[in-house]
This record gives sequence, structure tokens and C-alpha cells, in this order.
Amino acid sequence: MAKNIGKSFPLSYLFRQIMVARHRQDCKVHFFKFSRMKKIVFIGIGILITLAITVTTAGQSAYIKLEYPTASHFQMGPTKENVFIPTYHSEVNSRAMRHFLTKFAEASNEKWYFTRNMIIVTFTVKGIDYRVDYSKKGHWIETIRTYNETKLSADLTQTVKTSYPDFHISLVQEIEQRPYPIVYIIHLESKTKLIKLQVCNGVVDEWQKFEKSK
Repeated sequence: MAKNIGKSFPLSYLFRQIMVARHRQDCKVHFFKFSRMKKIVFIGIGILITLAITVTTAGQSAYIKLEYPTASHFQMGPTKENVFIPTYHSEVNSRAMRHFLTKFAEASNEKWYFTRNMIIVTFTVKGIDYRVDYSKKGHWIETIRTYNETKLSADLTQTVKTSYPDFHISLVQEIEQRPYPIVYIIHLESKTKLIKLQVCNGVVDEWQKFEKSK
């Protein structure tokens, strides 16, 4: 449709033709052509507006999805797809090591690993288990903290308890990944069910739900 409009005459030219046609008493034919052209133009504008709204909505949806790290990041240890290979301090990228020593001076029980795409260190600080991921060039990617209910903030604990009064919090995973807001994966357990909640910016989503085997 846009191609046909591009081959049409300018509107100013059509107006002049209508005025000439009126003098020739041939206005009806040309006015019909102009009305048809105007209808095509309005239809084209309507389609463009619809496409703009669609693209904007899709972009917003994509942005919302990007706020949440992928499910693979919730794994503290190695997986079949991402094998952890133990390594020594001397083999770790110096940039990664400087970041680690600066940010986590109180770390204990540290262990370094190589994977196919990352450098990973696991350690403990004040009863919280940490996993920090770096790129092969030593750039910080993310920090994952794992702890129990006692170390979860009071307001977040209250939010979860209010919505799930029959469940207790068995584990919390806190994922910090720039530039996204912090995401909490909260593991809930009752007598018959297991639930994983995903909490970000105060929004609570029920991410996974399982029935306990009898």
C-alpha cells in the first residue's frame, strides 16, 4: 500500500486538478479520485499508528523480561552444561582477583573455578554463602548470595508470610546483576508443596510449584 501512495501525485497537485475540473464541469470524477486517495492515506496512517503501538508494546515486554536473570543463574553449583573446573589463585585473571579482594575482604573458604565462559569464586561471609561470576577477562558479571530466613529483610519476610501463611521459608537466593534490580528467589515449603517465588522491585511472582512425593 505504501508503494502505491509513493507513486501518486502530491496533494497540492490534486487540489489544483479539482479546481480545474470544476471549471470543466467534471468535478465529480476527480473528486471521487481524490476521496479515494484520501481514504488510502488515512488507512496508511492508521496502519502506521498500529505498527508503532505494537513495536512499543513489544519493546516494553522485552525490557520487563530483561529485568530477570535467566534460570541458569540460580544454580549455585556446576551443571551438566556448565562444568566447574577447580583452579589456583595464580591462574585467575588479575582484574577478577583485585575486585574480589576489594569487595570481599572478609571472605573465608574461597574456591576458584573455570567454566567454559566464566571465572567463578565461591566463599562465605558472615554465614552467607556467595558465588561471584566474572568474565574470562575478569569483569564482574553477578553476585549470588544464599542464606536462610533469618537473614531476609523483615518487610520482605512479612510480604511472603502474608501471602503464604501455611509455608515456611527454607532458602533464599539473592541475585545481583548490573544493571538490573536485585532479584530474590525464595524457596517455600509446606507439608505437601514446594514453591519458588521470584521477587523483584516489590513484585512477587510464583515461579515454580511442586507437589511433594508421598
